[in-house]
Amino acid sequence: MSYISKTVTVVAGLYYIDGSRQTAITLNKGQTYRFDQSDASNQLHPLRFSTAADGTHGGGSEYTTGVTVVGTAGSTGAYVQIALASDAPTLYIYCSNHSGMGLTVNVQSGGSFALELQKGVRAALVADSNITALVSTRVYDEPPQDVTYPFVRFGDLQPRSMDTDGTTGAEVTFNVEAYSQTTGRVEATQIAEAVRNALHRSETSVTLSGINVIELRCETYVVDRDREGRGHNGNIIFSAILETA
Repeated sequence: MSYISKTVTVVAGLYYIDGSRQTAITLNKGQTYRFDQSDASNQLHPLRFSTAADGTHGGGSEYTTGVTVVGTAGSTGAYVQIALASDAPTLYIYCSNHSGMGLTVNVQSGGSFALELQKGVRAALVADSNITALVSTRVYDEPPQDVTYPFVRFGDLQPRSMDTDGTTGAEVTFNVEAYSQTTGRVEATQIAEAVRNALHRSETSVTLSGINVIELRCETYVVDRDREGRGHNGNIIFSAILETA
């Protein structure tokens, strides 16, 4: 599953999102966000959502629709993930243990540059004969449990708002992952290079609905042995600049 990462820290009894104190953030309906609480400052400050300001401290209740909580705040790997439905209301982040720590979550329709980009990129990859010669059409958001190797999947999507001169846009960093079970790294490298060649500086090959691809480039790629020693994985990192049409 693709998601947008948000790093959570606690400074002077307040939540900081991605290193800054904000009284409100804006998230897009139809997108999934992961609030990383692995930093030690989050200890005893579990992040939760509510439809009421300050959550249960303000007379409201915990909002759990599409929410997944993993681990304990302040420990390695801890996060709170929320998949925003198309009818998600305005929400509030709060600490379930302490009042006055949170912020408002404004939820807006549309503007889902990252998801639209993923759709367009996938279509471009499965239309490329060099890609399909290696992985057929096995280009996944989340691969099936009994997946056939080799295959390609999408990793992180990280959009950043970039609104200038009356134009709404975004810079999106994303990575495409290649998975091979061969003992050598040749196959994974071939897939990584094919993905790079299909997308790097190939703005016209990626068609999006209502969005123009201004720039699309491969920043780098790396091929490593699988952590379990069962093959090799490629990680191909891209950045894209998008604007509404």
